[in-house]
Amino acid sequence: MEVWTALGYVFLGGVLGAVGQGIRVIVGIKKNIDEASAKKWEDWFETKQLGISFVIALALGGIAGVLGP
Repeated sequence: MEVWTALGYVFLGGVLGAVGQGIRVIVGIKKNIDEASAKKWEDWFETKQLGISFVIALALGGIAGVLGP
């Protein structure tokens, strides 16, 4: 496998992992908004946790992109 092909797989896998995580985040936020209508946004939303989950999804998607083909 060429280097550029492998990097393409890493990039594609990372992007798809982040997109999948984004979909999960949107569904989770909607669920929390429905359940916690009386609470403030800051009480249940953690930006740090969101960032970490996207970084993990990007990394694991990239690894899966290389190992998949």
